[in-house]
Amino acid sequence: MKRRVVELQFVLPLVFMQGVFTSNAIPPTISSQPQSQTVILYERVFFEVTVSSAAPLTYQWNKDGLPVANATNNQIVIPQAHFADAGSYSVRVSNAEGSSSSTNALLTVNLPNAGDLDFSFASEGSTDADVWSLLLQPDGKVLIGGAFSNIKGVPHGKIARLDGDAAVDDTFMRDLTGPDRPVFASVFSIAAQSDGKLLIGGYFDTVNGLTRSNIARLNLDGTTDSTFQNGLSGADHAINSVAVESDGKILIGGSFATMNGVARNSIARLNANGTLDNAFQSALSGSGNAVYSMAVQSDGKVVIGGNFMTIGGMSRNNIARLNPDGSLDTGFQNGLSGANRLVDSVVVQTDGKVLVGGKFSTVNGVNRHNLARLNIDGTLDTGFQNPLSGVEGSVVIALQSDGKVLVGGGFTLVDNLTRNRIARLNIDGTLDAAFQSGLSGANAWVNCIGIQHDGRILIAGAFTTVNGVPVARFARLWGNQPSAFENIAPSIGGCMTLGLRLAAGTNRVQYKTNLTDTAWVDLAGDVTASASDCSTNKVDVTVGSARQRFYRLKQVP
Repeated sequence: MKRRVVELQFVLPLVFMQGVFTSNAIPPTISSQPQSQTVILYERVFFEVTVSSAAPLTYQWNKDGLPVANATNNQIVIPQAHFADAGSYSVRVSNAEGSSSSTNALLTVNLPNAGDLDFSFASEGSTDADVWSLLLQPDGKVLIGGAFSNIKGVPHGKIARLDGDAAVDDTFMRDLTGPDRPVFASVFSIAAQSDGKLLIGGYFDTVNGLTRSNIARLNLDGTTDSTFQNGLSGADHAINSVAVESDGKILIGGSFATMNGVARNSIARLNANGTLDNAFQSALSGSGNAVYSMAVQSDGKVVIGGNFMTIGGMSRNNIARLNPDGSLDTGFQNGLSGANRLVDSVVVQTDGKVLVGGKFSTVNGVNRHNLARLNIDGTLDTGFQNPLSGVEGSVVIALQSDGKVLVGGGFTLVDNLTRNRIARLNIDGTLDAAFQSGLSGANAWVNCIGIQHDGRILIAGAFTTVNGVPVARFARLWGNQPSAFENIAPSIGGCMTLGLRLAAGTNRVQYKTNLTDTAWVDLAGDVTASASDCSTNKVDVTVGSARQRFYRLKQVP
């Protein structure tokens, strides 16, 4: 009997201890719920929960009630949101004692508006110093030049090439030092020849270890073209602008006094091998001159803007036009006072009119704040920016194919409305209110602008944020609200139903059977968005037995 009592006393503490242990184990408690989000196309999405329960925990995220593959952590990240990603997200968290589900978080994916940041161009963490020039290649790649020494943490001296998604093209300038000099080197201008070789102008003594004074030519892979400027002394000071003429000759503008040891005041023309073209001799005179921008007209004449007062003994204040041989075109700005301060940017329109931007307050004696348009003879186009207050800060210009004008610079106001360093004007110079409306713009200078064939806009400069998003010194904006595919699904009878999200205007669906095909085929019947709904379907009844098909949307003028 005594033995049985001892056994009972031994067993009871074990049962008691086991009961204490199990009473502390509880199902997961979600202390921080996922939050609903509204984003634009391609923007990053991040849902997260915080759980205050004992590990180990397992997670499963769901979208519209169905499990999301490989979404088994306390967070789910969508790097670039598409329309198909929109929906209701929740997570189920489990441990050995049970499970709990989060509240639903709604993801809304909207079409971007004009001026919104294009999140498919991932330029965060880009360059370590200013970008001064950019060039769009026909293949969609982008060249940038400036004062930077690395891009995205990888050494790239003063010039780099980016793919269409802003990834660095490592096949260009691979293991090369690029342009350099002991103190402050920079690339201010990039121009492409018809054979794809690149001309660069700036402030440098060497390129990839070879002596090149402020002008050089690069091969397709970024190596220095040894046949150009070989053994020549180059420019004795900075080159700000480079332009290639139709015959392959090269115009350069800057703040130099000599070119290849010969006196040339701020502008010169080179032959294809970099030797001086003696047939081109501008009579620009005076000290402290500079040419900042050049535009070659279809007739071979050259419009120049900069900081100068006299050409060929005749007064020309900061803007002039030269004949093909470099002599002054006396029919342009004849007897007019020009711009009262420097001109940074000149662009010739298809109708021959000339847009000028810079840091001035009058043109030909009429108030024009940093932006103006001249007629073919150099007189002021009074139908542009009249009687508007203009841009409150220095301006660089790019011209869209539809005649609208993009301006960048250091300004914060355009026509007394807030526009931070990037804006768009209508054909008459009035502000395009739809572009950058309600957005914060760039937080520092926009030095250059490029326009892609699809209308999207590249900007580069000194900024570190655009519309409040970190993007160091280059970014891409939507030029107009895009159309897009929401989904593509097969239909009964060998058809394909295309779910479309449409921008304003007329849209055309085109297809290819193979990506190697050179031509896109139109699907009959263009589509437009209704006033109340931008979503619609387009059925492709021509699929038949095709094993694959590639589609694109094209806006029709």
